[in-house]
Parts: sequence; C-alpha cells; structure tokens
Amino acid sequence: MPSSGVVNAIETDPKNQNSVFIAIGNKVYKSSNKGGTWTQVLSNFSYNVSSILLDTSNKKRGMYVATMGGGVWYADTTQNSWRYFSKGLPHTV
Repeated sequence: MPSSGVVNAIETDPKNQNSVFIAIGNKVYKSSNKGGTWTQVLSNFSYNVSSILLDTSNKKRGMYVATMGGGVWYADTTQNSWRYFSKGLPHTV
C-alpha cells in the first residue's frame, strides 16, 4: 500500500477492471491488479490532489489531476512529467 494517509480521490479505468488510481496527499498511485500493489504515477505535486479524471478515449490514455490550490495538471502515456493544464480555466474554490 502507498504511504499512509487519507485517500483524497479514486478513479477506475472503465476499459480495464484491474486498473485503479488513487490520490493520497500530493501523490497519485496506480494499481494494475485491483489494489494488490501500487506504484507512484510520475512526480509529486506541490499541493494535495483533490480529483483524478482518466481519459480513455484514445491510445494516449490521458489523466487530468486537480489539486487543492495548484490548478489542474495533465499527463498521458507519451509524457514523462505533468503538464500544467489550468491556463485559461476559471478559478474555483
């Protein structure tokens, strides 16, 4: 299991029943075996993660991650780091 803490967000893969993502604090983890083992997805965020959205509409399999105060970030299978996605989006509380 990932580091101890409260799970802030959970997302499942509608195309793969074994795949699940969780956020604990400022980290996102992936399990490919229904939670049997976990690996961290890319790098830590500066802010805690509040939600995860998986885009399975194409082969790049993008992931959007919203943080508590640090905006929205994006990565897909062709990238090795998170990209800031909030430019032009309205600020929310």
